[in-house]
Formats: sequence, C-alpha cells, structure tokens
Amino acid sequence: MIGLQQTTTGGPEAPAEERGDCLRACICSMLELPIEALPNFVAEDGDDWWGRLTAALRPLGWWEIGVALDPREDNADEQLEEWISPGFWLANVTSLNLEGNHPGTDRPLQHCVVMEGRNLAWDPALGRRYEIGTDVEDLDVWGVGWLIALDPAIKGAEPTDEQVKRVGDAMEEWSHRMHGIISSHRPGGDDQGREARKVIAAVMGVPFDE
Repeated sequence: MIGLQQTTTGGPEAPAEERGDCLRACICSMLELPIEALPNFVAEDGDDWWGRLTAALRPLGWWEIGVALDPREDNADEQLEEWISPGFWLANVTSLNLEGNHPGTDRPLQHCVVMEGRNLAWDPALGRRYEIGTDVEDLDVWGVGWLIALDPAIKGAEPTDEQVKRVGDAMEEWSHRMHGIISSHRPGGDDQGREARKVIAAVMGVPFDE
C-alpha cells in the first residue's frame, strides 16, 4: 500500500466537483495506483456512487463490497468484530473535518480510511487526521468495505473480457442487493451479514454456507 492524500474535501451538498474523494484516495492507496487512475465516485449528482465505483474497478479486475454499521447500537462492538479482516480493508468513520449529518439521515458525515487488521493504516485527509495505528475500538465505524479480486488466480493482472463477464455475471444479483442495503443506511445485522457473505462466496467461487 502507498499513502495518497485526497484532492477534494467538500461534503455531499458541495458542488459536485468539490465533493471529497477520500474513498478514491483510499482505494488508489491500496492498489498502489495514481489517484487520477480512478474517478471521484461522488463527483456526480445522484446516489449511484457505488455503481460508478464498481464500473471503474471492474476493468482492473477488482470489485468492492461493503456493509453499513451503526456504532450507536448496543451490540455495535460485536457486529464490528465479525467484519475485521487481517489485511487491508476500508472503514467509514466519523469525519473530523465536516460537521452535520448526511442529508435525510441521522448519520454524521463520514470519512474513508484504510485499516490493516485492527489498526488504522492510512488516513487520506487534508485537514485533521486520525492517528496512524489507532485501534478500531477507538473509532466510530459506520461502514466497512473490501476490495475483492474478480478472479483470485489473476489478482493484480488485467482480466480478459471473458473472465470479467463470467465472474461479474455471477455476482450481479447479489451486488444489486448489497447496493440496496448500503444505500438504505440500515444498520448491520444478521440479514445484512448473510447477504455480504453471499457476495464474497460468489466472487471467490466457493459454496455459500447457510
């Protein structure tokens, strides 16, 4: 991983070209790409940022999945523990630089950081930052995400059109379900975790254990 800073910092109500690209910075950091290699997924009107994200990642051989959480819930710590990965993963945490809530919700404005195991590995913020090495227990985590290789056998290489279609088609139904779950801002739970694990199983080409 390389550490790249974000280039824009505006909130969701800022002009499209000024909206923060922390997610892009985190993904490019994890993939060791220049930040210009991917678009700013939220720099367009509308809610389909996830569709733009997956469309940009798919030609590179990657997919992104995520699970929305709510650290205010009584069992939030237990829910988060289920999703902590040993390698690099994405976390949405409370923004240190933007105030207020996401429009139409009671969820505070959030910021994307890179985690490694239980610890914060990189914060791309241009302003106030979370300290590298911060334990996940000391963060308010509102969502988690992972980059998944479309075909683990060719991870890091550009896939063929046939490979992309084969794996992508198998994922389509579950990816749409995940998009609906994430966009609804519902807190995590058994149903949400089950859907996420189905997506992972589809991507990895392994049976899904009910």
